[in-house]
Amino acid sequence: MKILLAVLPHFQNTSFTVAHLGNACISAYLKKYLPEDQIKTIDLRTFEDLKNVWTSKDLPQMTYLNMYVSDIYDLPFIANIIKKYEEKKDIEHILKLDYEVIETWAKERGFYPPLIQEKLYQANITMLKYIELFKDYDVIGLSLYTSNFYLSVLASIFIKIKYPNTKIVFGGSQITQGDTSREILIKSELADFIVIGEGEEPMLQIIKNLKSNSPSEDVIGVKTKNNFDRLDTFSQSANLEELPIPDYDDIDFSLFNPSVIPIYSNRGCPFRCHFCSEHSLFGKKFKRRSPQKVLEDMKLLSKKYKISEFTIADSLINSSEQWLEEFTEILNQEKEKFLWGGYFRAEMSDILINNMKKAGLNSAILGVESFSQETLDNMNKRKINNETLSTIRALIENNIHAFVNIFTGYPEEKEEDFQDTYRISNELFDEFKAKNKAQYYHITARSFQLRPFSNIYNDYDKFGLDVESWSKYYNEKYYPDYFKNIFEITLCSFKIKKLPLFKIQNRIMTMKKLKKLK
Repeated sequence: MKILLAVLPHFQNTSFTVAHLGNACISAYLKKYLPEDQIKTIDLRTFEDLKNVWTSKDLPQMTYLNMYVSDIYDLPFIANIIKKYEEKKDIEHILKLDYEVIETWAKERGFYPPLIQEKLYQANITMLKYIELFKDYDVIGLSLYTSNFYLSVLASIFIKIKYPNTKIVFGGSQITQGDTSREILIKSELADFIVIGEGEEPMLQIIKNLKSNSPSEDVIGVKTKNNFDRLDTFSQSANLEELPIPDYDDIDFSLFNPSVIPIYSNRGCPFRCHFCSEHSLFGKKFKRRSPQKVLEDMKLLSKKYKISEFTIADSLINSSEQWLEEFTEILNQEKEKFLWGGYFRAEMSDILINNMKKAGLNSAILGVESFSQETLDNMNKRKINNETLSTIRALIENNIHAFVNIFTGYPEEKEEDFQDTYRISNELFDEFKAKNKAQYYHITARSFQLRPFSNIYNDYDKFGLDVESWSKYYNEKYYPDYFKNIFEITLCSFKIKKLPLFKIQNRIMTMKKLKKLK
């Protein structure tokens, strides 16, 4: 059996795109247990002429009228192209979306409709150019995210038309966290299977069942049209100590920015910040690998691919200080030296950071969010601001690049809270500039995002949000009948009751004046 694991543009920002860890893990697992089968991975994000077609830049999170929910930004286009596909299984028929659909979406977001129409058409014909890459496979697995939803649906339509015997499996965060995303793919029959949660074991069982002509409805984490109305199950059975090392044999690391190898030390997140949905990606159980196992992977991968720099692609590396101390210690004892980085909570001691620098840490992405203690408390960050400042200073002192992520417009953020964040951000820059270390201090500023499965999303009224679904967009002329319910229950935009949109926009404009962003 021939199996392809693919990811379409534009998962991840084009300025920071690394190889796909999820597909590498599944590929390694399938190769271990299905040695007689052909397993291949392909990452279309590296294709030059696909880098500028229908990207996340075309999907605004905020306009002068609305803030949009971080779920399905382009739902009308997805629904319209599925409608055209169901009307006529003909590629020419679906290459151009209905102009009225484009016009309504574009005008509300301040775009010139003919420009969006042309951009979507170019995306369609460019994607069609590469459809031969999906030829002759028995099973194709597609990783779905908010930002690649449209192109993934488009690819699956082309596959269904040109290669109707191929089975399509959808997985990824948009599947795990998106109830209506699953409904779209199953009811349109673009997905033969969807996988909720970890992908290794469900994918293996789907392939085994296809070989034996057996159903997969009872496999934990798998949904089909036959069991879609049953209670969802969640795949979380993988023993992280026993999983094989990620398989990047089909990957050219030079095509990514940066050219690093993604690895992992855990799955999940033990924290429950109100705005965040990371904890829902791998279920209620937080799982961690031993430091020794992570180091073993680093050594094997470095030897195999001749790269000694890694990104630890966990939601959070330092969920356990004891684990991180042990990991740092064994790295320092190792003769072979590696560079590494990843996501951290900003609550690490000076001694630990000093030891991590010796162990090869060269970058740390910090979920700081705010320099206001009151805002941090409202976010349920369970973090003390003084610890945050101490952590940033210790990283900079050790010449470790600190990428400080902050956002404004949190539902309970007051003006003085925002001003604290702005002031401290600039003070830190001045402090590091005086020490000739400003090059290690990086600020990323954005607006608050409402994400499915976050505490705020699940109880938006409690957090002071007014929300609006996509229902006003629905028109039976342009969308399948079953999309009416999807448009009614899928959230499109939101407003914060106690924080007018113009104030959030003013704060974002102010944040753009931060000294480090100039």
